[in-house]
Parts: sequence; structure tokens; C-alpha cells
Amino acid sequence: LRKSFAREPNTLVMDKIIDAITNLSTDPKNWDQLLNSLKSVEEHLVKNPAAIDHGLVVLNPTHHSLGMCFLLNCKALANVTTPGFLDQVALFIHQADWRQIRRAGSRFANLCRHYSEVLISQRSVTVAVRDLKAALILLRPSVNHVTPLHTQYLKVCILAKMYHQTTVAVDGDVTEIMPGTSARDLVLYFYYAGIALIGLKRFKRAQMFLQMGLSVPTTCTHAMLAESYKKYILVSLIVDGRVPSLSRVLNSMITRQLQVICKPYLDFAQAFNTYDPDQAHAVAAAHGELFVADKNMGLVKQCIQALYRRIIMRITTTFLTLSLADIATKAKLPTPRDAERLVVRMVEAGEIQASIDQPKGMVSFREAPENFANADATVMVDRKIRSFIETVRRIRRADEDVQLSVPYIQRTMESVRGRGGFRDDDAMKMPFA
Repeated sequence: LRKSFAREPNTLVMDKIIDAITNLSTDPKNWDQLLNSLKSVEEHLVKNPAAIDHGLVVLNPTHHSLGMCFLLNCKALANVTTPGFLDQVALFIHQADWRQIRRAGSRFANLCRHYSEVLISQRSVTVAVRDLKAALILLRPSVNHVTPLHTQYLKVCILAKMYHQTTVAVDGDVTEIMPGTSARDLVLYFYYAGIALIGLKRFKRAQMFLQMGLSVPTTCTHAMLAESYKKYILVSLIVDGRVPSLSRVLNSMITRQLQVICKPYLDFAQAFNTYDPDQAHAVAAAHGELFVADKNMGLVKQCIQALYRRIIMRITTTFLTLSLADIATKAKLPTPRDAERLVVRMVEAGEIQASIDQPKGMVSFREAPENFANADATVMVDRKIRSFIETVRRIRRADEDVQLSVPYIQRTMESVRGRGGFRDDDAMKMPFA
């Protein structure tokens, strides 16, 4: 096929490519051969995108998904942005065969990325959300896989402020990474997932994703690491009331650099830990321009609201009964009416157990009942146990795969030889499984 481009017109060459696609797509045993053939002409197709349409009209998106993915991606690499191209991609996404698509996952992800960027430039982000959701479900082997497309899908959802659509990409336990997913994809995925979960007010899970993003190995402090750490600080204040140490996941040099870059956020965390809303407000006002520029002011305000709730939760451990006026004074709320509204919201959210005597303006606190003798609690515990068992199974399988992999065995043998602990013939007898 590659030689044909040098001596034959583009139309004749496309005919040969189409013949190869139609002949080799029927049997899965031939898909690798088709893949190699298409790779050999990919560069030439990118230089001649106009010839591709001649072949696309005779291909079926379902039966010839692998070939169509390559051809459409070549148009994407040639930066084609015409309405006809967008229609071709949309139709392909909703009719493609997942078995063939996953053979060319990186190219499919690149095609969808280009498609969505064009839609974003045309202010059609909601269309991008709809089509990329279908593409993501098509590409991923399971809900526990991160694919090269996850990052772009979360990006368009955030741009459209359609946070409820992100659950398809953030609800699974990340235990597998699809081939073709780069370290950059992974860092951006955890960062965007954290933003999406913040938008959904699922702060505990947002904290977990941001921490996983900070845990991705790196040798330098990059912009995404700093942005993740800023949000991690604020989310941790909402979840835990403090900023957990990251000494286990970050080396000391990067930690020191982050502390310098994120000093205003650490100052705010320090003010938060005094349990004095006035200090928290003062630091927020002092660094207000920075927080606004970082688009974190909304999160800072939620931290201050969380501080008021934590103060009231501390009050419940000291007093059994207290007036709304006293609660307002101790929590430094403007009026007893503000204290009443906050107590009601906390009771509705299940954060505290209390009753309000409105005529007397008194609040009675009581201990939360711990009754697990019901069907819902049993189902929840059973679901969590099954989830833990499945996670352990995946970890053991991944560990076995690593121990039996050729690169691991080679590195282990090299390490043993370097220490002089074994001779070559002894190293060959090492048990790796």
C-alpha cells in the first residue's frame, strides 16, 4: 500500500485501501494484519485527506470500524473541521463496533479529542458531552479502566457545567489503565475528576482523586501538580478539618516547592485550624484576588461554611442544651436566626442530632442512634465487603502479572547480579511467581 502512493493516483490507492479494509475486517484473526497495513499508509493519508472521503462512503461503521477509525483519524490529524467531517464522526461514534475500536484505542481517542475541540470552538459543548459519553462507554473495557479519552470527556463536561454527566467516568474504582494512556492523561484525569466531584459536592471522593493525582510519580513540580494541591488543601478542610500529610506520596523537595507555591492556601488552612471564622475571613480577604484568579474562591467560601458547621459539631460534644443566641455567639454567626438555619441544615444532612424549641429559642442535642439492624444497612455492608474482596483480587492479579513479566524478571536479575549475590546459573533458578 505504501508503494502504491508513489506511483498511482490517490483514487486508485484508496480503492486498494478500501479493498484491504473490507476483506480483512470480517475475521478478527485478520485485524492485526489490517492494523499494520493501515499504519504503513497513515502518514500519506494525512497528507491527502481529500481522497479519504472517496473510501468512507462505501464503508460500514459497524462492520469496518477499525478501518474507518484510521481514516477519520487521518482527517483529524490533517485538522479537517468541516461540517461534513463532524457528521461522519458523530455517526461513527454511535455505530462503531467496540471490539475493533479497542484495537486502535489511541487513535479513536485522538479522533474524539479533535472532534470535541471543534465543537467547543463552535460553542456546541453539550453535543460534545453527548457523543463523547457514547465514545467513552464504547472504548473502555470496564468501569475500572482509565482510557486516553477519560480526560477529554471530563473536560467537556466541566466546560458545559454538566457535572451530573461525569458519574460515568468517576464512579468506578481505578484499578486498570488502558494501553495508550500517558502519564499526562492520568494526572489530568485525576484533576478533572476532582473538579467534577467538587461540583457534585462529593468532597470525600474528590479528595481521594486529587490525592491520587498528587501520587503520580514525577521528578519536578509542574503546574498541574500545584493546581491539584491547592484544591486538595481546600477539599481536605471541608472533609477532615485539616490538611493530611503527603510525605508518603511526595518527596521532600517537591513538598517544599509546593509549600512555597501554595503558601496562601496553607495560610488559610492555618486560620481554619484556629476555629475562628474571623481569622478565616481575614485570610480569605487578604488573598482574595489570588483565590479568584485560581477560580477557587467558591471553594474557599464552602470551607468557611464548613468551619461554622465544625464549630457547632464541637458544641454538641460539650452542651446538651444551648440557646440559639449562644450558638450564634460561639460560632460568630451574625444572628440567632442564622444559627437556627445552619442547625436545621445540619440536622437535615444527618451531621448532628438535635431538636429546636422555637418559642424558647433553645436547641437540645442528642447522640446519633447507631442502629444497623435493618435491611438497608445489611445491603450496604455486603456491597462494601464484596467491593473490598474484588479490589484485593485485582491487586493480587496485578502483582502476579508484574512478577511474571519479562521486564520485571530482567530488572530483578540485573539487580541481583549487580549486588554480586548470585551467579548467572543461580539467578536463573530464582522463583519469581
